[in-house]
Amino acid sequence: MPVACCVILKCNMYVQINMLCIVLQEISLDKKPLRLLNRKKNVTTLIYVGNPVQLIGRSSDKGGKFVLLDNSEYDSKVLSQLTNPLHYSQIEEDPTQDILKVVANWASKWVSQGQIDVVFLDLQLSICDRKIKSNLHFKPTDSHNYLLYPSNHPKSCTKSIPYSQLLRARRICSEDSDFSAASKSILSFFEKRQYPTKVLTGALHRIQGIDRAEALSKKSNTSTNLRIPLVISHHPSVRPIIRAIYRNIETLRKDPSTRDLFPEPPITAFRVEKNISKHLVRASHPQQPTDNTPGTFPCGRSRCNTCPVVGKNTLINILGSNGNRFSVNQHFTCTSTNLVYILVCGRCNCLYVGETKRRLADRITEHLRSIKQNLQGYPVATHFNPPSPCSIKDLAVTAALMCRGSDRDRQTAENRLIMKLGTLSPHEEREALLSLKRNKNLIIKPADKGGAVVVWQKDLYVAEADKQLSDQTAYTELPSDPTSDSQALVKKTLTNLIRNNQLPKSATSLLHPCPQISNFYLLPKIHKANNPGRPIVSSHSCPTVLISEFLDSVLFPLVSALPSFVQDTPHFLRLIQDFEFPENCGERLLFTMDVSSLYTSIPHHAALSAIRHYLDQRQDPQIPTTTFLRLTELVLTQNCFQFNGRFFRQVKGVAMGTKMGPSVACLTMGHFEEQLFSQYTGSHPFLYKRYIDDIVGVATGTRQDLESFIQFVGSFCPFLKFTHCISDTSVVFLDLQLSICDRKIKSNLHFKPTDSHNYLLYPSNHPKSCTKSIPYSQLLRARRICSEDSDFSAASKSILSFFEKRQYPTKVLTGALHRIQGIDRAEALSKKSNTSTNLRIPLVISHHPSVRPIIRAIYRNIETLRKDPSTRDLFPEPPITAFRVEKNISKHLVRASHPQQPTDNTPGTFPCGRSRCNTCPVVGKNTLINILGSNGNRFSVNQHFTCTSTNLVYILVCGRCNCLYVGETKRRLADRITEHLRSIKQNLQGYPVATHFNPPSPCSIKDLAVTAALMCRGSDRDRQTAENRLIMKLGTLSPHGLNIRMDLF
Repeated sequence: MPVACCVILKCNMYVQINMLCIVLQEISLDKKPLRLLNRKKNVTTLIYVGNPVQLIGRSSDKGGKFVLLDNSEYDSKVLSQLTNPLHYSQIEEDPTQDILKVVANWASKWVSQGQIDVVFLDLQLSICDRKIKSNLHFKPTDSHNYLLYPSNHPKSCTKSIPYSQLLRARRICSEDSDFSAASKSILSFFEKRQYPTKVLTGALHRIQGIDRAEALSKKSNTSTNLRIPLVISHHPSVRPIIRAIYRNIETLRKDPSTRDLFPEPPITAFRVEKNISKHLVRASHPQQPTDNTPGTFPCGRSRCNTCPVVGKNTLINILGSNGNRFSVNQHFTCTSTNLVYILVCGRCNCLYVGETKRRLADRITEHLRSIKQNLQGYPVATHFNPPSPCSIKDLAVTAALMCRGSDRDRQTAENRLIMKLGTLSPHEEREALLSLKRNKNLIIKPADKGGAVVVWQKDLYVAEADKQLSDQTAYTELPSDPTSDSQALVKKTLTNLIRNNQLPKSATSLLHPCPQISNFYLLPKIHKANNPGRPIVSSHSCPTVLISEFLDSVLFPLVSALPSFVQDTPHFLRLIQDFEFPENCGERLLFTMDVSSLYTSIPHHAALSAIRHYLDQRQDPQIPTTTFLRLTELVLTQNCFQFNGRFFRQVKGVAMGTKMGPSVACLTMGHFEEQLFSQYTGSHPFLYKRYIDDIVGVATGTRQDLESFIQFVGSFCPFLKFTHCISDTSVVFLDLQLSICDRKIKSNLHFKPTDSHNYLLYPSNHPKSCTKSIPYSQLLRARRICSEDSDFSAASKSILSFFEKRQYPTKVLTGALHRIQGIDRAEALSKKSNTSTNLRIPLVISHHPSVRPIIRAIYRNIETLRKDPSTRDLFPEPPITAFRVEKNISKHLVRASHPQQPTDNTPGTFPCGRSRCNTCPVVGKNTLINILGSNGNRFSVNQHFTCTSTNLVYILVCGRCNCLYVGETKRRLADRITEHLRSIKQNLQGYPVATHFNPPSPCSIKDLAVTAALMCRGSDRDRQTAENRLIMKLGTLSPHGLNIRMDLF
């Protein structure tokens, strides 16, 4: 007869109460060893139904076997151990019969009802006939605090939780009725956690299609998925980034060096971020200090140098230069260790944040020593010494944070406090920079030559530009922006040339994807009288910019083959290195000539004629000359630009600023010189060389012969005007002072009177390898130029004095000079051919003092990648570090564009006044200047807009709930807002703005207000980038705002 369960409680008047364990399986009455589901301390109690037998059941000491022992045999083994009163007590009566009666009643009840209710883990187990039935058991203390659905987690994560819980119920519940009841309970738990009905019903439908046997089957993980995980932090904005990665993964897979690295696209994995629990729950329980007073206090030691500076006052609330405050909430003394500290200047409230692993007193002693010794290169010492008005008497110290972790944790805490308090640069300097940037009455430009910075009064700048643009022989004014027309013409021309097989199909890449109008600006010529401006056209995104680059790559080899070509100063020095005047020649004369306004003086027909002349001399032309001429004509005639809100086209000359400009000017001059020398019958110069529009030469005849030649040059071409200088001693050419010494030409370094020598300041935030190389490069330049050692010695002294004024240490300067003194001039002049085949991959990062440990860590661990077969070929050598050029003060203040200032400078968005404008009512409700985002950040509108403003970023504001939507448009603001109004009135589905301003939302179209936020002059990408930044600044992504995504390229 099968036995469902049994109990053994026979112990001869000695009773030890043990945990009651249920054997939930069918067992037989034979004495075979049984495997039990639960036991404790090698004592197992059996409950069975049937006639009681005198057996004792125990699990073996080892091995997990179950043993049935005879009563007498059991007594003989245990009575010897029961006499210890510390572990056992004797009772007066045998309770066996009473316990057996209770057990018998339980067993009879269970058998009569055909079930047994026992809880094991999360199972409720019962006997049904000869089987054990299982059901899901919820403990009374279960909170069911599943992840809230609106929480900031991947939706794949939140949606999988109901499915996993229902799958758990499917496994546990052996009866469908039990599963139905359990699933209803589970779904009710998730409804309280704000899970949508659609998600819950979808999970339930998936589970209902799974059989219980399939759910219970053990899944063996035999997957060999080798996809590389892309581990990132989850944020609503990362989805477009992931999609962009998957769209462009083929680029890596096409590269032979990375083909094996990504055999399949990477799999996205989101890291577990720090949640509320990790913020609040701590394993450590540090001992509370006896004195809980926050602040830093003297230690009381007799020779402590730090006690006086921490005892001046109790610094609790530290005010940063950016307005942020930091409150000290811990107790410190001079002997406290492993902390972040703050130095405070009591006179000017300037702050310094540092960290130390040692005692605070030891680190502050080092600061005090640097101040007393006025050590150079230490910012604290510089601040508390003359010429600064602050002194060591103004110094106060406080510890800020106790750091329990590693050195990296302490340094991280230091960096966070630096950013919080804004101690990297003085607040006053940033305010002055912003004030200068906002000053619309000043134009700041670099000087045309000499490296000086020129502040130009705006009205004088505009007057000089208008004076030059009023020359109708060179410029013609246009009624509107011609960019779209120029783009259409460029596209049509390229299409025709490709169709006629005059250009390859790849020439479609010469069409700029996002063209914009060029800008006209002036560079002041401070080295000339009345300081005229050199006209420059900034054409980096004009419709013909790519064609100009292509033409320059074709024309420059023709330029370098010209007889008079000079590439640069070292090239010219190599040309005259072995020059000697003939013996018994006439006068030895040097002369220079300069072409006045060469770029703007060249007629288009002369430029095209010169280019045709040299292109026809090609030996194996793959592209016809007529094709190049058509493209050149396109660049010359479509040179359009804007200035001060007006549009112009250059009708004569080539623009200074276009890539092919120097090549076109040089070829035109080369063609002019070829005709000149072929027609001039007089005495030619012994040497004639030219650098673009600067000519230098040597004559050996009489001065009158040379003057006749120069006069002929000036009259040969009516559109070119020349100035000249003749000397029998010395002349200036480029940065050279050339003089005659016997039969040789001696060269020396020439400094223009307007040279500012504004080299990079040594303490500036640049890589030291960069700042240290500047003195060396300037001394090497002098070594090349100066043909006499005495001249080099004088020039080097001048150069070193310039760098001393820029705060370069003497050690750096003397080291550079010693390196140069070991280089011979012939070696310095020799042309270095760049034959390097260095294929090291550049690691391009922003420079910061803290990146050095990062770079060292990369180099230390690069072997890990090189040992991996899939990345071995990717890094055959360690990467080479390259620091990107960051935005400096010049890029903040100097602008090529000079937009026309509106007549009304009132910031905000105002009605345009047109009779049928639908946007006027929503922009005329109020003047939105300061926009408050959902994250507490504010955005201030500081430009003037109307409904007809174009190419901008705008904000929709709900006046009822202050919900925001950020958008962008290239068209008029009124056109884009009209589309929003139409979507609201038609209640179009899938449009977040329409959904927000229609029922069941309490907000309506009457609550809508609109403001333009930013004017974007650049391309579509620039405008969308500005939109994304404003979305992040104001926190308008759903659910905190109405933006559902950010567009990425």
